[in-house]
Amino acid sequence: MEGIHLNHIWVSICMVFATVACVFPCVAQDASPSQLSNDDRAMLLSLIGNPLTDPAGKQYCTVTITARSCWGSSQEFETGAWYRPASDMGSARVYFLDNDWISTPTQLATRDFVNESRSLLE
Repeated sequence: MEGIHLNHIWVSICMVFATVACVFPCVAQDASPSQLSNDDRAMLLSLIGNPLTDPAGKQYCTVTITARSCWGSSQEFETGAWYRPASDMGSARVYFLDNDWISTPTQLATRDFVNESRSLLE
């Protein structure tokens, strides 16, 4: 896959906002995930893997991708993703929030997802 379509970007943005709306109110009140109601916990766990990518075994990173429109224009931009190194599960890939993936690009900048998320709450 050479690039990612704009509709994938909008789906990813909507999923991020939905996840943040469900998770961060609890985090902002110093509540741990174990303090979520059973219904909230079930809903959150149901999102991991389908439609959201499961970050287990992956490293958060920034990659430059090309977004293309149906009118033939394109634009490069940086976005956050999850890098999975090559293993017995397959070749190295970069996964986006919506489980879409690309082969690992030549330039990849790893980032600390947990600390960056904590800094947003402070």
